Amino acid sequence: RQVVLSQPIKELGLHTVAISLHPEVEVHVTINVARSQDEAQRQARGEDVLVLRDEGIELQTYDPDAEEGEAGAGSEFSDESGGGMQHLTDAGTP
Repeated sequence: RQVVLSQPIKELGLHTVAISLHPEVEVHVTINVARSQDEAQRQARGEDVLVLRDEGIELQTYDPDAEEGEAGAGSEFSDESGGGMQHLTDAGTP
């Protein structure tokens, strides 16, 4: 009914916890702490989800001497909210 932890679990990953079922019976279970079901499955397979994966991200640098429309004149990026593409100005703001 109740599990007493010797210390709080504050990190993602697999953690082994001892559970006392009876004064003479103790079992160890592995707790999978993840942000999503997909992440939990990846951790269970042994993948380190805290390591950034190379997803082929290309970065462009800002060239103040390039004219508008030329390569490197700014950077376009897709915001994660799905709102489409935005163009960065020389000040770095959309």
